[in-house]
Amino acid sequence: MIARPVFLYGCETWTTFRACKQELLVFEKRIFRHLYGGVLIRKERKKMKNQELYTMFKDPDILQVMKMARLRWAGNLIRMGSEDPPRQLLMEQLHGTRRRGRPKLRWSDGVAADATNMLGLRNWMAAARDRDNGWKLLEEARI
Repeated sequence: MIARPVFLYGCETWTTFRACKQELLVFEKRIFRHLYGGVLIRKERKKMKNQELYTMFKDPDILQVMKMARLRWAGNLIRMGSEDPPRQLLMEQLHGTRRRGRPKLRWSDGVAADATNMLGLRNWMAAARDRDNGWKLLEEARI
């Protein structure tokens, strides 16, 4: 399916919120229903259920793909040299105070949550420094 790579271009850098995640899942299901159509029962089209769609497609959902890409990019960032601009932006300590209320989500917070939920890692930066072990963890999480 060509829609997924086009839609997820640059998803490694996204900070996703709950509403955004729900919209991504709805979009993916809409595309699946458009591609696979419905089920013909007694000369009538019946809309396929979500579980039926995912069993036909046999791939992880769009959120899983996005999280895996984000973890892969985070590993690349950690292994970059200290003079590379993307690495400097990740490691930079910001000065000042945040606004009142709930803090805005940061990209690194999302990566830390993904590493904890998908890979069972508490310190994702230390695990990402070891390239071979990091790839093994990502492959295990993909399966």
